[in-house]
Amino acid sequence: MKYENEGNRLDYVDLLKGIGILLVIVGHTINSVLRGVIFSFHMPLFFMTSGMTYSFAVDRGDFCFKTKKAIKKLLIPAAILICVRYVLHCIKQILLGGGQTLDIWDLPLSLLFSSGVDVWLNGWSIPRVYEVWFLVALFFVREVCDLLHGLIHNIRWRMLTVCALTILGVWLGQVCWLPFSFDIVLACTVFFYFGRWLKEKDLYRRTNLVTMCVTGIVAFGGMLIEYAITHNYLELATREYPLFPLCYLIAFVIVVGLLPACKFIRRWKHISKRLTYVGRNSYILFCVHCLDFLWRFLWDMGDFGINMFISIVIRVGLDMLLFYIFIKIRHRLMLKYHQL
Repeated sequence: MKYENEGNRLDYVDLLKGIGILLVIVGHTINSVLRGVIFSFHMPLFFMTSGMTYSFAVDRGDFCFKTKKAIKKLLIPAAILICVRYVLHCIKQILLGGGQTLDIWDLPLSLLFSSGVDVWLNGWSIPRVYEVWFLVALFFVREVCDLLHGLIHNIRWRMLTVCALTILGVWLGQVCWLPFSFDIVLACTVFFYFGRWLKEKDLYRRTNLVTMCVTGIVAFGGMLIEYAITHNYLELATREYPLFPLCYLIAFVIVVGLLPACKFIRRWKHISKRLTYVGRNSYILFCVHCLDFLWRFLWDMGDFGINMFISIVIRVGLDMLLFYIFIKIRHRLMLKYHQL
């Protein structure tokens, strides 16, 4: 089965990202056992797909070029989204008469820590940046892994270093949260390299229905053990790593199981084509999702029973609608620009 398109992209990776970004929206909408299942792998999935597609720098000049490009694509949009949320929060408090706005230091400290949850520092509560933490973490994960690739040429030593950094990141998440969510960055380096390993071993071609069934059983058993003992699940933003490294093994197994699942999804071309398109532009949909709190009053019907299902449908539908509108506007602007 052909899985590379004309632009030399890996279509199955885009399909994985398309599935992943929709699950991100669903996971942030619900409050049930399904949320735990989704959170067990949805953000690790994106670090893995980044590892699948990333090209390491060949020299110092190339590294600097890639870093500047990543700053424009990840850090600047992240900073803009954080500032927009801060301003809108202040406006909301003023309009609703909610008292004082955020402290003047909250914005720079939020930018500095870029944490998905509030950070307590010497009695000071630093506001969260919600989903935007991922853009900052992804930037630094790519930078750290690129540095490791250039500095440590022996593969075994490099993998040992990655494992050590991952353990260090998980430990720091329990004792000391670092600026730029850097403890999460360290904890996620192994996901990045695992994704690269999946691509190098060409597991997409080598996996099949048996793989999907086996990984599903293993993941289900792992989650049962994890939840029975800890009543918790992997959540990177909150630094929850229950029964580490079991929670990581569950994420690895689920993503491996998704590879043959992508093969079956691709049989339904109308569905796979749209999911691949969404995955190819998942960065844009993620940014839309970061701002969908603005229309929360339209989609928040509750997180239980039928209301939860309605909330999912409305939220995903609205985010997708704005996503397509943005894509169309961008396309027209680019056409006009090239015609000048």
